[in-house]
Amino acid sequence: MERIGFPRRIWPGLFLVWALFSSPAGLLAETNPSNPPDPAHSTPDKSFSGPSTAGKVEDPWTFLPGRPQFSPLLADPREPSIGMVSYTSEKGFEGSLGGTLEFLRWKSAADMEWGWGIFTGLWTLSDSPALTTLRVVDWFSGTYLSEKTGPFSLRFDLVNQTSSLGDALYQNPPALFNRELFKLTVSLNLLPGLRLYTGGGCKWPWEDYLNNESQVLFFSGLEGTSAPFSLLGSPCRGYLAYHFRYQDQAGGTYDHSFQGGLRLNLDQAPGGSLRLALTYNGGRSEFGEFFQQYDQHWGIGIFYDP
Repeated sequence: MERIGFPRRIWPGLFLVWALFSSPAGLLAETNPSNPPDPAHSTPDKSFSGPSTAGKVEDPWTFLPGRPQFSPLLADPREPSIGMVSYTSEKGFEGSLGGTLEFLRWKSAADMEWGWGIFTGLWTLSDSPALTTLRVVDWFSGTYLSEKTGPFSLRFDLVNQTSSLGDALYQNPPALFNRELFKLTVSLNLLPGLRLYTGGGCKWPWEDYLNNESQVLFFSGLEGTSAPFSLLGSPCRGYLAYHFRYQDQAGGTYDHSFQGGLRLNLDQAPGGSLRLALTYNGGRSEFGEFFQQYDQHWGIGIFYDP
């Protein structure tokens, strides 16, 4: 039986995912930082939080609030994102397409809010941008519950990961990789430009993997952002981000991820932001089919944050 190439079946759907999670204004939204927008002509908030009537108590429920209240972990290599990384230390090209959609937010107290939504992400690894060199595809999806109180925030995730070999390494029958995990992340904005976080997770109780490994994981990281400055007429900030993770699989894995670079348009919410970064990954491969292989590489990446 003739096999239909895996990439050819999934790529049309990627544009739908991109359209769902990217900002309608996209990268075309530009504002001169020296001439801020006139509030009288600003774009109204499109989120729906019920009818607003003078004299009534503010509705604590917000539907489709826009950006999730829990900020993404910049250096986590499996945080849903839109971007690409070209390896500089070896042959390799990564692509990612995904994001988070927050459905509901509830303000339970003056300084406490809860959020619920879904996330999904697709990661590809190939020898070049050409699909014929595709080695592996990872797909993450799940749901989350988040909470924010002052500088503290947390996110509880239910995650499913699947991984399949691409055309370049296809084998019949195909190798099967599937993981389901619980994850909890606790974050603290220690200073206006400094964020610390830590967390952990484990497999779902009914899952049983190779060698009865628990899949217990621990992770931590930090993010630092500079004061704003202007670059070619656009607001810009420098940033550094580091992520460490230990997981009980393949005899115990210790993984390090780093990003350092620039965030453009960071202060213009309607237009999102663009990250240009030097990246590093060291430890076991992040791709499910290769989780037992050691992987260390540097790269140049570009990412879009809706």
